[in-house]
Amino acid sequence: MRLILKACAVLFIGTMVWAAVHGLATAQSAQPATDDPPVVRVVDHGGLCTGSQECSTETVVLASGTAVRQSAGAVAVSYPISAEQIDQLASLIASADFTALATPPFTGVCPTAYDGTERIYVFASPDGPITLAGCQVEIDHAAPLIALVDTIIDAGQVGGAGLVATPAPTSPMGYLGGQVAIGPLQPVERVGVPPPTPSPAVCTARGLVVYQTDTGAEATRFPLEPDCSYRVALPPGSYRVELDRRGIDFSRDLPRVVTIAAGQTTRLDLSIDTGIR
Repeated sequence: MRLILKACAVLFIGTMVWAAVHGLATAQSAQPATDDPPVVRVVDHGGLCTGSQECSTETVVLASGTAVRQSAGAVAVSYPISAEQIDQLASLIASADFTALATPPFTGVCPTAYDGTERIYVFASPDGPITLAGCQVEIDHAAPLIALVDTIIDAGQVGGAGLVATPAPTSPMGYLGGQVAIGPLQPVERVGVPPPTPSPAVCTARGLVVYQTDTGAEATRFPLEPDCSYRVALPPGSYRVELDRRGIDFSRDLPRVVTIAAGQTTRLDLSIDTGIR
């Protein structure tokens, strides 16, 4: 099984080209020796870190039973993986139905749109690198292959079972977040009958715009999450929050001036009136 993994080394090198195009590989990324090929490469990216750069962490699982973890702004560290896990990983990759794993398309809002994290898996296979991106494919985390990879990756995180990785410096960003109520959703709402819950499509069709108070410049614009919540990273300062107007929607809670402090979340819950009567 180890020989099968090494046979995939040349094919897997093309993965770095893919990562570079997507801005996920950095000059600091640990490059494994060619005689110890990668089995799987996992990139977690999203949110803002120091210097207003996107946060990203790349973990490379090597055939030798070592994982190398590189976070933005941190020193690369390695941690051991058991021979049993490596052999199981090789077996699952060899037998995986990647067509089935990549079939369900992702139909929601990519978490990176609201300061969340997207996980991207790149597997070494006899047919070449196979990529499963969380914002393109509905990842089945219960699938044996994905579940095993998640376990291995999580072991290298701070507090995991592996060696403790050096965390990236604390971000100077602050956060704005809250919950949005949307309604009415139907012309007539009966007394005593709870109003319907907004569907994910209703939520993601609405959004907010944030402007810098002192200059009036747009700081960010984003859609709501499928559950009508939101959270966005912003540099410390004063901002004016407005509704990203769609049709006849309006909000009596907006515009609103908020202050963002480093390392803290400013909560702003609000309501959007759809104008349906």
